[in-house]
Order: sequence, then structure tokens, then C-alpha cells
Amino acid sequence: MKILRRVSVFTVATLFVSATAHAADTATTAACPEGLPAATRCLAGRDEAGAFYLIGVPAGWNGVLVLHAHGGPELGEPRAERTAKDLQRWAVLVRAGYAWAGSS
Repeated sequence: MKILRRVSVFTVATLFVSATAHAADTATTAACPEGLPAATRCLAGRDEAGAFYLIGVPAGWNGVLVLHAHGGPELGEPRAERTAKDLQRWAVLVRAGYAWAGSS
């Protein structure tokens, strides 16, 4: 079951990256924002349209991925800080065992 979940995380992360306008780069391991469980693994990147994305996967992932939609456009250029702040705001989901993915 753990192997299936690890494969699922990779598959979901790959699909998420593909869905973000054919990502210009691949997701890379990143430092997680403060407030997440210590064993959380974070992946980050930027798609070819310029949007940043961040994915947080807890060590005890329950197999469910939450895709975060922040609710509308933001003025100005996309910023990686936006996704980090969103993940911090919703860290309760990661602490509860859910993986979290968001985009600027």
C-alpha cells in the first residue's frame, strides 16, 4: 500500500505539473514553509506561463490530494511567496495527512 501511495504521489504531482500549462521545468524538492510537520516533503516549480506551484506531501500521507484554488486573479506578476503563504494558511490539511497543491 505504501508503494502504491508513493507511486500515486508521483503520478498526481506529474499530472498537476502537466496540467499547469505544460510545465517549463520539472518539480524539484523545495524547502517547506514554516508551520508544516517536520517530515513534510515539498515540491516546487514554475510553468511556462509563469505561474509558480508548490506541493506539500506529509510523511503519513493518507492518499488524498487537495488542490487549492485561491479564488481569483492577483494583480502583478506571479510570486512564489503566494503559494508558500497559501500552504502555510492551509497547513492544517497537511497536519491531518492530506497532500496539498497550489499554484499562483
